[in-house]
Amino acid sequence: MECPKCRHLQEATDKCESCGVYFSKLSSRPAATQSARRDKPRDTPEDARFGAGPIVVTAVVTGLLVFGFMRGRDKEPTSTDPRRVSERVILVEGPMAALPNQTAPAMPASVQSKSDNPSESGRPLEAARDATVLIETPLGLGTGFIISEQCHVITNRHVVEMDAAQVAEGVVRDRDTQRELREAESRLRYSIAAAEQRLRAIRNQPASNLEQATLERKIEEMRKVLADPEKYLKNYIVKAVDEAVRDGFSATLPDGSRYDSLDAKLADNADLALFRLPAKFCTHIRPGRSADLAYGQRLYTIGNPSGMTYTLTSGVYSGERVDGDLRLLQTDAPINPGNSGGPLITEDGRVIGVNTMVLQGTQGIGFALPIEAVFDAFPELDGVRAEAAQ
Repeated sequence: MECPKCRHLQEATDKCESCGVYFSKLSSRPAATQSARRDKPRDTPEDARFGAGPIVVTAVVTGLLVFGFMRGRDKEPTSTDPRRVSERVILVEGPMAALPNQTAPAMPASVQSKSDNPSESGRPLEAARDATVLIETPLGLGTGFIISEQCHVITNRHVVEMDAAQVAEGVVRDRDTQRELREAESRLRYSIAAAEQRLRAIRNQPASNLEQATLERKIEEMRKVLADPEKYLKNYIVKAVDEAVRDGFSATLPDGSRYDSLDAKLADNADLALFRLPAKFCTHIRPGRSADLAYGQRLYTIGNPSGMTYTLTSGVYSGERVDGDLRLLQTDAPINPGNSGGPLITEDGRVIGVNTMVLQGTQGIGFALPIEAVFDAFPELDGVRAEAAQ
């Protein structure tokens, strides 16, 4: 018998004595499979035969970068705010984080008796925490603090400002976004090439008319995106932000009280914002005087870094920095994404600054706007200013 594989002649009929192959396995191989492999066009690789689904995903991947970037990274985007101290100073903004489904009705914050009030029982830092607010916007988390009994809340402008065009410009200019845009462009070019290769392979097949039309449409869409990826991304962000910010932002207190659909007044010449909770009375943080700070004095921050709500950190006063008309308090107290707008307080629980910025590429260098800047920006708080002198 001759072996079908190696042509060895022998008497055995079950197994080749030369190559060791079993004749039964050779005879059981499906002929259709072998024929299909012979008849398969050489110019149609396996990975070129795909439907419209992957093309659609690739076409919109550039637009989806904005929320993938803002929600999936535990670091702050680079700011384009002209008020920053230098090119390396960035506003501290946090990623979106899932919050508990707290739906407490809008009701006055709890009024504590004198004996239960932490500030009256030797716990000033706890009192400051109780007056700190978690701010949630469609773009991320931030912090604020109650500055008056009338429930006025101070935060950073960049925490609650939701101008779609400005947000789009800031995100597109970010270095990480630029890198991901380049990667998305490469994926688009690959998908266009693969789609065109598939289109050529099926061009003369009458039964593929629907697939041809789909491929042609998707190739055109991808070419439009590839022509100006930044413009496509900006338009996507503007539309998404406009849809997301219609209902304003929310504020949650440590006791679980949550207030939705809030709007803020923005300062004209400072990274500050003011809004008011719909309550009759609120515990608040008493203001101090930043001019009285001593070099090396112990300071504390309270905020919501990366969703870790009402976190207290400490450091020291590292000095004062001035950039034009902008005066900043420098501290090594950790200021992380989500701390923006939170209070910088002294050991006796008085707020002397609003946490605003960190120095990019360094550790332990953060900045806060002095509390006096708040009173300069919002005349309606003149009554609170008097507390700083008491």
